[in-house]
Amino acid sequence: MKNCFPGEGWRRAVGWAGHNVIAGVFDGIKQWHKDSTMIGFLDGPHGVFSGNLGGFDMLGSGRHKIESEQQFQDSVAVCNAIGLDGLVIIGGDDSNTNGAVLAEYFKTHGCKTKVVGAPKTIDGDLKCPPFIPISFGFDTACKTYATLVGNVAVDALSAQKYYHLVRLMGRSASNIALEVALITRPNACLLGEEVSRDKRSLRDITLDLADMIEERSADGKDYGVIILPEGLIEFIPEFNSLISELNDKLADPGAQATEVSKENENAWRTPAQPVDPVQEAQATEESVLAVLSKENADCFRYLPAFIRAQLLLDRDPHGNVQVAKIETEKLLAATISAELDIRRAKGSYKGSFSPQFHAFGYEGRAGMPTIFDSAYCHALGAT
Repeated sequence: MKNCFPGEGWRRAVGWAGHNVIAGVFDGIKQWHKDSTMIGFLDGPHGVFSGNLGGFDMLGSGRHKIESEQQFQDSVAVCNAIGLDGLVIIGGDDSNTNGAVLAEYFKTHGCKTKVVGAPKTIDGDLKCPPFIPISFGFDTACKTYATLVGNVAVDALSAQKYYHLVRLMGRSASNIALEVALITRPNACLLGEEVSRDKRSLRDITLDLADMIEERSADGKDYGVIILPEGLIEFIPEFNSLISELNDKLADPGAQATEVSKENENAWRTPAQPVDPVQEAQATEESVLAVLSKENADCFRYLPAFIRAQLLLDRDPHGNVQVAKIETEKLLAATISAELDIRRAKGSYKGSFSPQFHAFGYEGRAGMPTIFDSAYCHALGAT
């Protein structure tokens, strides 16, 4: 490979593991031809279509996508101008999907640049056995989280008075939660896939955890560790339906206001009309309930007030619920506490339930790469 071969940072890699991919690419192209050159585009895909080659640190990342016709044309122009033989995309499923589309565009428009993807996601759900058994970053993230959860577990055993509910990254897959649980051995680990498979409701989950807590309390153990993935709430059937309908009904506030006004003319206001925050929240909930199906409305009413607020207020630019920001661990603590109060009134439970909350997210993406990830990344780059 005599011409330029770029290492390209699409999304943030775990710790410095992404650097090993770049080092592997460099070593690999030098084996092909000693005069090969590697160029790094800074700030992800934006760096490709804007020709961003400046800076002194390693690449960086970006959330841009190459989507418009102009961006595709600019990408072709940049790659042709510097004579690239290959473009390496380091990223997850979205990044590699975008890369596949870019590769097709290059081929259709006579650009010689070949597009290659290096799978990076800590969720561990981007793989193609036996060729790519796992994405890089998963091993590092799990061991980083396991260290943190292990610290919490030791503290729980030492203090013997708290239940630690730990939320880990993993929206559409519970791989991280499972792997960390296998390493740290918590008292309970909830897996979204199992919840979905068994069609378990929030009440089912609450009762199972309450049973465990009651049994441990009978042995004098009012403490423990519970692990759950951040996307658990989407796997619960009634919540999946509720979130889908909320996304549909709230994605266009204007249309929603028009529909709701038929039944509740005072539920919505223009920005110029000041309203007390409490009254506003109540009005918003009433408006939402008016447009939800009966089943989803009942599910919405069952939720604690702070979760209802998060579902309505924490939304992305497209109006969708930001699942990662929903504090599922606090939702479970609230429902568990209510159930234990019922059991305490009946006399079957006499212990104490004092929850502590932890949400480990970006910490897992910034850990020092494990030996496995370091070697794996270099091999991916060299290949």
